Amino acid sequence: MTTYALSTACNSSRQLGASATGPAPTSAAGRCPRGVAPFAPAPVAAAARRGAARCRPFVRAASSPSPASPSAGGATATATATASAPSAAAATAAAAAEAVRLVGGLSEVVASGRYKGLLLDQFGVLHDGRVPYPGAVEAVTAAAAAGLALLIISNSSRRSAGTLDKLEAMGFPRAAFAGVVTSGELTHRYLAERTAGAAAAGSSATGFAAAHGLPALGRRVMHFNWSSRGPVSLAPYLAASEGGSAADGPGGGLALVIDPREADFLLAHGTEAVSLPGGGLRNTPLWQLKDVLTERAAEAAEEAEENGGVGPPPPVLVVANPDVVTVDGGALVDMPGALAAAYSRAGGRVVLMGKPAPVIYTACAEVLDLPPHELLAVGDSLEHDVAGALGAGIDTLFVAGGIHARDLLAQQQQQGAEGAAAVAAVAAPVAEGGAEEGQGAEQQGVDRAALGRLCARYLKHCTPAPGAAAAAPTFVTRGFVW
Repeated sequence: MTTYALSTACNSSRQLGASATGPAPTSAAGRCPRGVAPFAPAPVAAAARRGAARCRPFVRAASSPSPASPSAGGATATATATASAPSAAAATAAAAAEAVRLVGGLSEVVASGRYKGLLLDQFGVLHDGRVPYPGAVEAVTAAAAAGLALLIISNSSRRSAGTLDKLEAMGFPRAAFAGVVTSGELTHRYLAERTAGAAAAGSSATGFAAAHGLPALGRRVMHFNWSSRGPVSLAPYLAASEGGSAADGPGGGLALVIDPREADFLLAHGTEAVSLPGGGLRNTPLWQLKDVLTERAAEAAEEAEENGGVGPPPPVLVVANPDVVTVDGGALVDMPGALAAAYSRAGGRVVLMGKPAPVIYTACAEVLDLPPHELLAVGDSLEHDVAGALGAGIDTLFVAGGIHARDLLAQQQQQGAEGAAAVAAVAAPVAEGGAEEGQGAEQQGVDRAALGRLCARYLKHCTPAPGAAAAAPTFVTRGFVW
């Protein structure tokens, strides 16, 4: 049976071609325990894969003054000053982390009556993808009984409809939630309301895209999908001639391609496979998908360089799930945000359909009809949940027992445990009795020094709250409990 593999030859490494080999091995999950995707294979290895001198790495070293140059001393001084800047930023972030209020549960935060609505993340806050965390069901029930409007805000590449079904099956009361907004649902709206004819003609976007300042999308798409986690079908958006239900023609449905040079735009729902024209998937490891993207961006940069700085930009990458990793039982699983990070660093254009992008917070505000100062965002990712809420002017309750648990939960580090079981172990005491008011961060199991380092890393581009030394969560707790 004929299968498909990514060719590694120069100028064809971005295209899927026929091969007699078996399916490529899938990506090993959990390689990004701190939410940062590994990137940039060694230049020698990258050049070997590209197979030709023209396929040079897109990262180029900047020219440095010669040691004998009169400006060498100035360069040294500048380098010294630059090196001290991160240290100063880290110190400021550490001070901000020290000022963060540690709480034992949600009830301490909402007792003031300031907040009328909660924006609740799912994975790492309510559940681990399979079972709820200790105390989470009770916290949701109590929050709803207290009159708070609860809205799920999730970086899931799936549409919103099935989210409440899954939560209800885990034991969460369906009636407690005012609704669900997922990045997958917003991606659906983006695709459904696209105007291919307008995009092909180079005119401005219309409908959903125009309302949110998003670029217009063309017709030909290269689709990165899930395989083992269940693929996302593009049938509602594909042209009838492509096996879909949309109209044919320049202004009609999408057409799948497997060469990014032929794509008007790129679409990432998953990190395990590429959708094939005519149906089916080609399982492809994450590193190879990254290579496809980074080489496409490098190619566009090279074309522009060869034409005096003028050339078409690489196609935009629409990311249905901006998370880099997520919790899944006892493991961390690579998410499409890892592709976005690689493509962006290579110079590619990226459109995030979920946290931390403003588009998902605008959608939440439309559902709840509440101003930002009456909302509290609850999440476990500094890079997505906290950064996105800060950008939207919303206070945050950061759950340390999610994807950052390995860095932040001292008890977990002492036990040497990993995954959701360890998170549950440190969250259980809070669920049972809560922490005493004023209890120290170390007693509660949250490492403030590590929190400061993570804030300096992930929130460095965020604007601090009024009076704060640096950007940081408003509140921090070990687990989502009442």
